[in-house]
Amino acid sequence: MKRLLSTALAVALLLGLGALAVLARGGGDILTPADNAVAVAAQPQTAAAPLTTPKYNVIAFPLNAASTIPDAAALVVYLNRAAPGQPKSVDQVLHWNAAAQDFTDYYFPNLGLGTSFPIQVGEAYWILLDQTAPNILSIVGDVPPAAPAVGAIKYNMHGATPICLYNNIIIPLDRTGKNINMASDLVTAMGGPAVVDQVLQWDATAQDFTNFLFPNLPGVGTDFPVQVGYPYMVCLRSDKVWP
Repeated sequence: MKRLLSTALAVALLLGLGALAVLARGGGDILTPADNAVAVAAQPQTAAAPLTTPKYNVIAFPLNAASTIPDAAALVVYLNRAAPGQPKSVDQVLHWNAAAQDFTDYYFPNLGLGTSFPIQVGEAYWILLDQTAPNILSIVGDVPPAAPAVGAIKYNMHGATPICLYNNIIIPLDRTGKNINMASDLVTAMGGPAVVDQVLQWDATAQDFTNFLFPNLPGVGTDFPVQVGYPYMVCLRSDKVWP
């Protein structure tokens, strides 16, 4: 089941890239930032083997870092450690579009393909990194206001039946203390199994979706820990505004 899950989701996630990208396996996660007016989010990148193979990592922006990383091009500059004249450390920056079920925003700096799209607070991004990339991504920015204040992180998510629709989210900082500690808690917070069909997390070590929970299929997957500020993929049976 895990392999079927991983294959099906990988096809769904990478379908829109077509001939633009060669499918490489990868992963990443993000540490919860300090809860203050200006905070730092640090994401460790797991070393990939072999080092010459670029790897996909999933990063999240729980902070408003528009002053330092306003767009995909700036993110590439921020992470680039390659020597002058060599391919940049960041080969791709991708953003999942839940409505289209596709990566409609993409930027390939080494190929001159795609467009440098805005980097927005509350969003998750997929980045393809080579061995020259740093092991830590530190983000300095402002903590968004708590809902329902203007500017709070809020997702207009998409769902369908009988086949659910994938949405890339983070658990916003204002969910701290709201008892969202496990994948099952996230399911409950989003409306229960009638709304949430799957919760998945990209694993940096395994380079795969190894953490997954299917609340409507007892015995499939495991109820794994989740954390504020981390990126997750949820597959929904109906549209949902959250939180």
